[in-house]
Amino acid sequence: MKTGYYFVSVKDKSALTNLDVECIRCATSCHTRNELYECEILRELRRRGKIKFQNNELYLCTNEEIKSKRGFKEKQRIFIETLLQVDIYRQELSNKFSLTTSRLIHNLVSLNAQSIQSIFNLIPQDEFLQPSREDLLAKIEERVRKDPQAAALLIIDLLKNENLVKTEFSVYRKVFENESITELHYHIHKIVLLVLNSFWDEFTEKKVSFEIGQCYDKVYVDYDVVAASLVHVLENAAKYILPNSKLKIRFQHNNDAVTIIFDMISLKVEPDEIDKIFEEGYSGKNPTRLGKSGKGLGLYLVRKLLSLTGGEVSFKPDVDPSQRIKQLGIDFVNNIFIINLPTWRENN
Repeated sequence: MKTGYYFVSVKDKSALTNLDVECIRCATSCHTRNELYECEILRELRRRGKIKFQNNELYLCTNEEIKSKRGFKEKQRIFIETLLQVDIYRQELSNKFSLTTSRLIHNLVSLNAQSIQSIFNLIPQDEFLQPSREDLLAKIEERVRKDPQAAALLIIDLLKNENLVKTEFSVYRKVFENESITELHYHIHKIVLLVLNSFWDEFTEKKVSFEIGQCYDKVYVDYDVVAASLVHVLENAAKYILPNSKLKIRFQHNNDAVTIIFDMISLKVEPDEIDKIFEEGYSGKNPTRLGKSGKGLGLYLVRKLLSLTGGEVSFKPDVDPSQRIKQLGIDFVNNIFIINLPTWRENN
């Protein structure tokens, strides 16, 4: 080994090195900046030194330029600049991975909690403590007979959460693990309705009504990609739409594409952040001020996902100034999200 290094980042105590275990012991025991020494492991004369910079630490040893302190010092400088850039890149990747995995875990835990709560709303938790499986089944059958509508709603809730779990895994695999996509023809109207059903409770809670246009066109897409994109768009709508208003969903056929238009009165987006809402990590000013901001991943993922299957998303704010409204000091305007999906792709 001509040159060995052992770089320690003080920020997270991580190390970058090309040394083996025995050489690392030598590195950690070194307390000089620049010296000649006889290496017992490699059995040769080498120059080594340990320096601190920007609260980081670099150990370097080499059998090159061993006679020149100045040459060794220049080598240290070059390694410092190079390893600092490598460490910055490593930390950026680590932070991004941490953000995406924490988001996945958070969402899966939330969905699991919702599923369990839905079950306990129909059958109290203590009723599951039966002496036998037969007694438990009898208790569940009794509850279902007593309130069949609640049992039907429970099945819908569980199906909704399972679809959302599937979406979360799909996003993670296709965006962060580069899983290949599978494109086929699907009725887009059916996909929209299936995803919309997952948010029925959220919209109903806000007393939001729907106006949904007809569409018999098929799109040529990856189903999971489109479903995941619609989940994030509708999740955004459910969070920021004006209570007691209407969500309009229209469809248009344009040459080789189908356009889905989500028209609503929702939280105002400031003019200087219209292009930013699709950037990774960006949370809007008004959602942040109201404590409703997320991690700034939803709309970023929509654009990222749709690009995988030839789709596009855009946003048009405040399209009808006559519909501006202020409620409890909060500005709401007529906003539109537009999704374009291909009906065919020549490269497939």
